[in-house]
Amino acid sequence: MTEPEDRHRPTRAARGEFDASESGLGLGLGMAWERLVAREQPFELAPGDLPPADLDLNALCDRPLIPPPGAVEPETFTDFSARARNLARKMAAEDPATTELEFLHAQLVMVLRRAAVPEAARRLYFRIWDEHGARLARVMPTRWRVSAAQCFADHGRTEAERSLGAQIALMFGLVKLYETERRFSGLAAWEPFPNRRPHRGR
Repeated sequence: MTEPEDRHRPTRAARGEFDASESGLGLGLGMAWERLVAREQPFELAPGDLPPADLDLNALCDRPLIPPPGAVEPETFTDFSARARNLARKMAAEDPATTELEFLHAQLVMVLRRAAVPEAARRLYFRIWDEHGARLARVMPTRWRVSAAQCFADHGRTEAERSLGAQIALMFGLVKLYETERRFSGLAAWEPFPNRRPHRGR
């Protein structure tokens, strides 16, 4: 992506994943908007929660993620430290081959999905993709690829990055919609939906 940098224009409408039971849509768009804004409350970041933007990323590429000891701990919505520790436990349990680089990327995704993103976090996020993007795209689970696309849609440095991120996020959103509709239909994936209205001329 060699297009010159242009003005950053995040789109709040593309952020967040929430189901209908949490969205407040049943209470009107005003309540839905309040819920969405509440879900974007910035994290309480303490010194050392995130590494500096000039971190040596090469050292993290092949270093296995070692989660903190202990069980999942209580966390508040804005408590970044506790959420990051719990995320490390979850990622390591799901895939023991998870690397420190993947975990750092996941932490930055958490931060970028909230409001008031520190500029150092944004710079580090794009450094990861500039220097190790091909690797991440190859090894990351699909859910993190989707989250990465949404972050590009919101924070991309150029119009091309934002547009491509939004298109990828939209594509995955349509896949989710299709899979949800298919699941509730009771039909197998290879079964077409019945045609309830005959075509004209037949």
